[in-house]
Amino acid sequence: MNREVFEVKTCAPMSKCMYSASGATRLVDCTSGGLPARPPAADGARVMRVVCISDTHNEHEGLRLPAGDLLIHAGDCMTETGQRGYVTRHKGVIQDVSQEGVDLFKFFASWFGAQDFPHKVMIAGNHDLVLQGLGKARVQHMLDDSTIRGRCVYLEHEEACLGGVRIFGSPFAYWGGKNDAFFSKRCDYNGMTEGVHIMVTHMPAALPREEGSGKPDVDKGMAHALDRTGALLHVSGHCHWAHGLYRPKVPSGKIVPCVVASVCSGSMYGGPWANSKPHLLASAQGARGDPLDSKFGGYNLDQSPIVCDLELPACEVEDNIPDVTSVSASFEQEVVDEDEMTTRPALLFFGPPNDPDFVRVMLPRTRELFDVDFVDSTSDGVQAVADRTYVAFIAKLGTEGNLSYPIIEALRTLQGAGPFVAIHSWTAAANQKMRDRLVQELSVNLCVKPGEEDSLFEALEKHLAAST
Repeated sequence: MNREVFEVKTCAPMSKCMYSASGATRLVDCTSGGLPARPPAADGARVMRVVCISDTHNEHEGLRLPAGDLLIHAGDCMTETGQRGYVTRHKGVIQDVSQEGVDLFKFFASWFGAQDFPHKVMIAGNHDLVLQGLGKARVQHMLDDSTIRGRCVYLEHEEACLGGVRIFGSPFAYWGGKNDAFFSKRCDYNGMTEGVHIMVTHMPAALPREEGSGKPDVDKGMAHALDRTGALLHVSGHCHWAHGLYRPKVPSGKIVPCVVASVCSGSMYGGPWANSKPHLLASAQGARGDPLDSKFGGYNLDQSPIVCDLELPACEVEDNIPDVTSVSASFEQEVVDEDEMTTRPALLFFGPPNDPDFVRVMLPRTRELFDVDFVDSTSDGVQAVADRTYVAFIAKLGTEGNLSYPIIEALRTLQGAGPFVAIHSWTAAANQKMRDRLVQELSVNLCVKPGEEDSLFEALEKHLAAST
């Protein structure tokens, strides 16, 4: 296919990887050709080498993957945000996928299908509106046509067995910002059956806490599913800034390793907003995988794939590939009537994924009063304030690499003192010096801690009344 070209500076390909032995407590930095030998398996067991990637965002050609038995891609092979024109939507529902969108996924499928692994599994992510629009059957068909090595399987909230390994994969998430492919308020994992070895979701199961220390925050629904099924590994992406290995305890007290395998960094360069640093865009090929990064910006490939040696029972499980019927049909269309929402004042909501309970509780309540743009990454928030005027901004502080401060700075620079800014944080509410700095440097109007949500909404209603 003929593709447009957006030339950028050339960077080195990603030939490093991070390695986790079975039972390891941390990742070890390796080159792709310098991985340790597989450890010997215990009696009655075998070791499978799993290579994990996610969030390639059209920059997959820069990866030099190590050898392994199973390649997992945990979503966001593309960077469609609904702005690039690869999909057409009416009242939030995808009506059509453009030929350019089809070609861009073919570009990825050709690369993925050529990777030298006997088994390959992928799911979609919140940027993969093209895959949602194509539907499961067509995505699988395109992967089949492009596969010249091994076998590729695309999963939508379902299980497959490959090489005797049972894998459950789901793209659905209850957060995803304005990039809302496969959004679902009610995604659950009750359908996962016991004996699953690997769970793959775009949404992470464990993330660092807001204060950046201590035990990870864990998604309760996923933790229960990992515990109930006896899963040995969770693979995810989405939160570029949280790249790494986490070892949360599930309800029974067992530790399940969880990797966030995003290979692109959390910084988006280029695009229509101020100080977007387009000169920092780079690619191993000297040209961006998606030429529309020239207009909308993109992510650079600069984080390593994660390789996990997984010890599995030696007993053979018969391979089983799901049929092409998409489970998406069983999820109700969860979109907001755009005509209704445009009559309400606009509010920007920053809910980083390390605090899913905050999002679950606060987001529906704000949507009762406002036309809410929800973002969960700094780069999406900065882009949002460049695209739209807001009457208010509600935010968590965030964590290192994914903070609310740059969003507030952009909001004040572009929209002045008008928007009401509220921070919801135990840390800020308990630290007078931090609150003073937030007021002095960013003109934050209010800091509240969990349990004080009513006072936050009272303040929002007063600001709304005064501004209308």
